[in-house]
Formats: sequence, C-alpha cells, structure tokens
Amino acid sequence: MLLWGVAMSDDRGPFIALMTANAVRQVGAMMTAVAVPWLVLETTGSAAKVGLTGVAIAIGWVAPSVLGGPLGDRLGMRRTSVSTDLLAGVAVATIAILQLLGILQFWQLIVLVFLMSSFNAQGDTGRFGLIPDLAGRASMSLERANTADRAIARAAQLVGPVLAGVLIALVGTSDVLVANACAFAFSATLVGLRVPLTPPASSDPDQPPTFKSYFADLSEGLRFVRRNRLILSVILLALAGNFFDVPLMSVVLPVYAKEIFDSPTSLGLMVGSLRLVR
Repeated sequence: MLLWGVAMSDDRGPFIALMTANAVRQVGAMMTAVAVPWLVLETTGSAAKVGLTGVAIAIGWVAPSVLGGPLGDRLGMRRTSVSTDLLAGVAVATIAILQLLGILQFWQLIVLVFLMSSFNAQGDTGRFGLIPDLAGRASMSLERANTADRAIARAAQLVGPVLAGVLIALVGTSDVLVANACAFAFSATLVGLRVPLTPPASSDPDQPPTFKSYFADLSEGLRFVRRNRLILSVILLALAGNFFDVPLMSVVLPVYAKEIFDSPTSLGLMVGSLRLVR
C-alpha cells in the first residue's frame, strides 16, 4: 500500500493501472490460447478443425489491426481499450455458456473466436496508444515504459498457458474460459476507472466522422508505412515469422499434446516454453 501511495503521488498510478490490466488480460488471453484448441480436440477430435479455428483467430487478429486504427483515433485510446475488452469478454463467456449448456456448434465457435481475436487485437492497439501519454505523466522515458510493458506481457504469456493447462485438468475448459472472461472484465474496469480519458485524435466537432474521412485516414496510414522502409521491413519480418510460428502453437502443439500425452498440462507447458524463447 505504501508503494502504491508513492506511485500515486508522482502520477504513476495510471501507468501502474494499465500495466496491471495488461498483465491480467494477457494471462487470460493465453489461457484461452490453450483452452480453445483443447476444447476443439475434446469435442471433435479433429486436427483439421483445430487448424480452422487457428485460421479464424489469425484472420481476426490481422484484419482489425490494419483496418481499426482510424476507429481507435475517433473513439480515443481509453474508450477503445475498455470497449474491446468488454466485447472480447462477452465473446469468450458466450463460448463457455454454450459449451456448458451442451449446444455449442463448431460454426458458432469459429465466429466467436474470430470476434474475440478481433476485439483483442483492437484492444491491444488502444493500450499501446495509451503508453506515451501515461509515461509522460509518470515522468518516464518512452523506452522505459515500453520495456516495462513488454516485460510484463512476456511474463504473463509464460504464466497463462501453464496456469491454463493445470486448471483445465482440474476444472475443465469451460471454467477456464469463464476465468478469461473475468480477466477481460477486470482489465476493462481497471482501465476505465484508473486511466484518465484521452481525447480522440480526430475530434473536430465541425467535421463529424464519415466513411470518406475514415478511408482517407486509413490510406494516409498505409502510405506512411509504405514510405518508411524500416517499419515496412519490421512488418514483413514479423509476418514471415508468424507464418511459421502460429501454426506450431495453435495446431501442432495441441494435437501433439492430445495424441501423445493426452494432457492439457503438457500443452500449457509447451506453449509457455515456446512463448519464453520467442
């Protein structure tokens, strides 16, 4: 409590709140990364359907990251973070409820994981956008703030899969998904209550948002990326790496863990180990 009081006195409270929210939601998201493919294997036994689920998650992650930037500018970063966390939590909770009721269909799962991934990706954009302002309030360099954010994310990505593997074995996949929905709700509440509201980047009352202005902003962003060779190179490198990495984590490891060990704990350990070395 003393440390929290010191942090609040020098205006580090909002930054600490954001990092705490990030840690909790990252743990929850990584629990879902283990729970969803395990759920597919338990209910269908099909590696091909696990692959289709991974495709839905990957497409859901990429599309909003490219198309959602102008929307985040209009809403503001805090509103984007809070609203997308709540929507992602609803999507995860719906999967769990339908599964507990015994009426979950595979097509429903595909739609819901796509929505969850889409909201999750847009929420990450919102939280990244909050870091510069909160670092300035806390008198922190942007490099230090980014380092803290990435270190917390990595630690959460290690803890989440291992925790999911243990909990699936103890209470089942549906309860793990409920826990992730609660993690999203906690993140949304903490950011909503403790992080100050930032004005939208394009908040001109005389020029309300239109489809034309949205596409103009999107085109401007794409042109900037195309002209900046460093950023473009980083994007292409990450795209190539994820092309080989994502199938391993979302398809190969779950099927291997199911067929060889028949243990969700082994899957959690493998996914956590992979995140540790990435």
